[in-house]
Amino acid sequence: MDQTQSVTDETRAYLMRWHEAGDALNATNWMTNFWREDAELKFAEYPLVKGRTALIEFFDGQFALLDLMKHTIKTVDIIGDKVYQEATITYMVKGDPEQKKIDLQGIAVYGRKPGDEKINFLTVYLDPTELNERMALVFGSQA
Repeated sequence: MDQTQSVTDETRAYLMRWHEAGDALNATNWMTNFWREDAELKFAEYPLVKGRTALIEFFDGQFALLDLMKHTIKTVDIIGDKVYQEATITYMVKGDPEQKKIDLQGIAVYGRKPGDEKINFLTVYLDPTELNERMALVFGSQA
């Protein structure tokens, strides 16, 4: 196995662990184990979120609205200290009487050197319209 394949395999395995922790919908555990203290998040159209405390608050708010979040990795590419990942993210809104699963396609850029356990930034490109519409339907004006 060449070094490039080894790094790709290590990164894919890391991302699988990373997503498993995030998909558990426990922001504190996920932030503590996989995000640096000073990490930053730029998620879709939301404002930039900086630092672990703000990240926990952001994800606690998001996770409170979900019964399910599941990432399925499609592709992974590494260039220097950035990881580019294409994935399908499956969501289910908390309390949805139809338990409708919503699949969104997204691309994410992670700030992570091979072998690092924690990321220093994440930028997510996806269109959350379908999820937001479902939340509005389930929660009304509360979402």
